[in-house]
Amino acid sequence: MSVTLSALRNGGLEEQFQIALRAALENARDPNTPHDKKRRITIHVDLKPSEDRQVFGLMYHVESKLAGIKPGSSFLLLDGDEPVEQLPRGKADPRQMGIVTPLPTKEK
Repeated sequence: MSVTLSALRNGGLEEQFQIALRAALENARDPNTPHDKKRRITIHVDLKPSEDRQVFGLMYHVESKLAGIKPGSSFLLLDGDEPVEQLPRGKADPRQMGIVTPLPTKEK
């Protein structure tokens, strides 16, 4: 006996799988998620036979496990109680001179 996913509930199980697959691929392509984490799609199928074992109740669902969002970091400068500037990750405090920034020269 052979049964395809598309034959179950007029393609309902296959549709659920396609939705989970699309979500997993979008998650894998998202730069805010770790590239090296596995994404998993699991199809659960439960069969419940009738007493005469000629009819089977079939219940199914699709689960997916996606990678979480990577943690981020930033800086927030305060002037008293008010935020002055939010710095992108990796940027230094703008009030400090950079290592390669030349010192200001005094004009005579």
